[in-house]
Amino acid sequence: MDLNKARAEHTATLLPNGTVLIAGGKDVAGQPLTSAEIYNPVTGVYTVVSSPLPTPVWGHTATGLNDGTVLLAGGTGDGGLPVNAAVLYDPATDTFAALDPLSTPRARHTATLLRDGKVLIAGGTDGPNALASLEVYDPPTRTFSLAPSALLTPRQDHAATLLNDGRLLVAGGSNSLGTLNSAELYDPGGSTVSPAGPLNVPRTLASAALLLDGTVLLAGGQSAKDLDLNTAEVYDPAMNTFTLLPALMSTARSAHTGVRLLHNGKVLLVGGTSAGQLVPTTEVYDPVTSVFRQVGSPTTARQLFGTNFFVEPYTGIFLMSGGLDSAQSPLASSEAFYYPTLRSDKPDYSPGEIVTLMGERWRPNETITINIHESSGDPDTNLTATADANGAFTNSEFRTALDRSDVGVRFLATATGQSSRWTAQTTFTDTAQFTATINPTSATVNTATSYTLTVTNTSTAGEAMDCVKVTIPSGAGTPTSLSVVATDNPGGTRTWNTPTVSGGVITTTRMGGNANSIDPGGTVAISFTATATTTGTKTWTTSAFGNTNCSSSPFSISGPQPSVNVSAPTLAINDVSQAEGNSGTTPFVFTVSLSSSSSQTITVAFATADGTATTADNDYVAASGTLTFNPGDTSKTITVTVNGDTKFEPDETFTVTLSGATNAT
Repeated sequence: MDLNKARAEHTATLLPNGTVLIAGGKDVAGQPLTSAEIYNPVTGVYTVVSSPLPTPVWGHTATGLNDGTVLLAGGTGDGGLPVNAAVLYDPATDTFAALDPLSTPRARHTATLLRDGKVLIAGGTDGPNALASLEVYDPPTRTFSLAPSALLTPRQDHAATLLNDGRLLVAGGSNSLGTLNSAELYDPGGSTVSPAGPLNVPRTLASAALLLDGTVLLAGGQSAKDLDLNTAEVYDPAMNTFTLLPALMSTARSAHTGVRLLHNGKVLLVGGTSAGQLVPTTEVYDPVTSVFRQVGSPTTARQLFGTNFFVEPYTGIFLMSGGLDSAQSPLASSEAFYYPTLRSDKPDYSPGEIVTLMGERWRPNETITINIHESSGDPDTNLTATADANGAFTNSEFRTALDRSDVGVRFLATATGQSSRWTAQTTFTDTAQFTATINPTSATVNTATSYTLTVTNTSTAGEAMDCVKVTIPSGAGTPTSLSVVATDNPGGTRTWNTPTVSGGVITTTRMGGNANSIDPGGTVAISFTATATTTGTKTWTTSAFGNTNCSSSPFSISGPQPSVNVSAPTLAINDVSQAEGNSGTTPFVFTVSLSSSSSQTITVAFATADGTATTADNDYVAASGTLTFNPGDTSKTITVTVNGDTKFEPDETFTVTLSGATNAT
């Protein structure tokens, strides 16, 4: 299963239909490519995409979006320089389309799909300098915008990992000062950046993988002395610290791939270089034992290759495509790594519901023990399964507690093959769920806007909601005039306490007893007024609880957190068309409108310009000046004097142009 064209530093992205998009890269001459291919796991064949990329590129990022499209951003183009190109691939039409560019050319950056469906582009290099800027791609508008905050430290070749709480960990990398031991946290809720605990070892070109327990494994890379590392450390979000692992990797490596194996939990480390030479071996980190061990290695040592997993029925396969060989020549070959899996039929269960655990690619007929550990501290459950002749098994012996005592509990299942000695892990929950929306979803900066944020209890087994908390995003303003309407389903209106604001958080709870709790299908609608002080996306991070103490029995959100796009007010001017008359003068009155009133003073310059009507021919009197919109104003007028005459001439035009607006666009 060879690629149609040898390539390296390309991207490989799993598409919704189970195929894989291979895009861009560099060819045997070291030139960036515009070609792309689709790999089909059913046939094992690569097919060339008829639509080329608009810009040749390698070293770019490719991010699969929630709507099934793929965002390609940045990278290195012709001449070996970073590009600001952005491209969207649509699998429905099998075509690439150019987007409005990034604000700055960048390569060696990261691109991360956030929980709200947006993509954060972080750091990188514009060629001579490492970058600190952050850009956010908004899929509905297909546009990029600079985030209000930037990284605290410019960096390239860093690692970026989305944490379970929705924040993004940015760690290590390098800049003009050398290799970095610093790390940062980007919070999409307020578009803020804050320091994370420092790394124990400065490292760049390291790998980072989110483990099933919510911690992050940062492995290998190069140190400040430009030496390849065989050490790894684990970041704990709860403590905001990195801890150096006592176990060492079997081989020092950098610029490698380090990914958590899908439906397994181990971290696979493959490829990269050590002391300038390709690393031919592969190893895995096992969180169960906290050790590294070597596993089967690729037939061909390679680096800078494309990687992807597959969905059912091809779980347990990790595909490596192309890359550079030991002679630094791009490869057309592909190799697959096969591994045992463990997964549940659903991520979340209702009380008393049967949990079906499934596994693939174990040794034929081997016995597999399954340990289920509960976060509540209840005793573990131990099960046994036997793989069939194809190495697959199914076990449906476990059931969540019918008495609802498991609500809010996280389960960690560990499968161990008794002959292969491989382990695989998966997690599932018995968690109450909710959705949150906000209306309107757009607002104007420095303009008071009335919002309604609605939380809906979407749980499936009677979990009742007693508290809602909303974190106020940075720059969104302080909410005032708060009120709440709680509606049960069925049962009508319920009585809840008027929302309060404290410590940047809105909180409301039910009044009285359980009769005012909100059951599945019910809603809690919080209304308030706020005046945003900065533009950008404001995410109102919402949480819900099944207790009035607002800490125990937490619900988990289903879908994105509610967000509002705040923009500057816009100016517009109308067209005027009327007869000039045969003599005298006629005033042409133009109205300049503001899209919404503002609490700030807004100014804009205006000036007339000749069209077919000219001042030289005495058709009109030139006019210019500045309009001032005081707070609360929404319209101003401009009067241009037009001179009448008896000349026989066709309709004539002149223009009035607005420019240099302050506090508006």
